[in-house]
Amino acid sequence: MRLALLTYSYSAGGLGTISHLVPLVRELRRIGAEVDVFSCLIHPPIFGEPTFMLSCSLKKLDNYDVIHSHESAGLFVRHNKIVEIYYHDSRFTHNFWDSCFNAIERRALEKSNHIVTPSFLTKKCLTQQGFLGKKITVIHHGVDHNVFKPNRKARTLLRKKYGLKGFVAITVGSMIKRKSARNSKAYVASSFTLSSW
Repeated sequence: MRLALLTYSYSAGGLGTISHLVPLVRELRRIGAEVDVFSCLIHPPIFGEPTFMLSCSLKKLDNYDVIHSHESAGLFVRHNKIVEIYYHDSRFTHNFWDSCFNAIERRALEKSNHIVTPSFLTKKCLTQQGFLGKKITVIHHGVDHNVFKPNRKARTLLRKKYGLKGFVAITVGSMIKRKSARNSKAYVASSFTLSSW
């Protein structure tokens, strides 16, 4: 199988929704898929997305069995098998550019042959917006066990250091505005612990 992955950034040091693509491509290649990655070298906040979309539309992608589009990168690509990856609910907007991008992303979702989401909640949000449930597949994010391993000693030390008791949840999300992040220790502590279970 030949697969073209279209994404705005492709780097092991990228943000969460980007950096998961590196191990995904590695695993697809390991099981025998031929994967080519098309990404931006630069990503200006305003012109990056439209420029990359248009450049993708000019690429020769007919030889690929599947187009894997990340964050509507394949909007203008003509192909009969486009899988769009969707991570969040487009109703959450914060500024003019986010609103524009959400409109573009919705069009990409409508055009795609199939949609992959990381959670049933995201799938529910899409079905509430009129997308067919049978067009959406939930594939939860995986964990690289070569990097993340259970460590009882470290867990005990962290609980003692921060005075943690009961159930503890850790988030690895970015501290950015659209995730309601605040630059305060109180916010970090509240998102770090969930101790009433």
